Amino acid sequence: MHDDERLIQTHEELIADPKAQFERMFQFLDVEPIPEIVEACAAKMWKAPRKTRTALKWEGDEEARLVEDLKTGFFARYFADS
Repeated sequence: MHDDERLIQTHEELIADPKAQFERMFQFLDVEPIPEIVEACAAKMWKAPRKTRTALKWEGDEEARLVEDLKTGFFARYFADS
């Protein structure tokens, strides 16, 4: 894919400014960002990350290995403070 064919959206950006990020998503899709729809979408966002991964007990060696594999690359920032 070319850079103009994809939109990279992080959870942190979405939580920090949901209205602006939803507008950005609509514009990327070439859809008019109707203020009422943007507002409704933004209202569904949590105010902070929930970090549910810290509450889960991974069952078995395979699940534990898969989670460990996620701790590198793009997802590393999500595990830095867990």
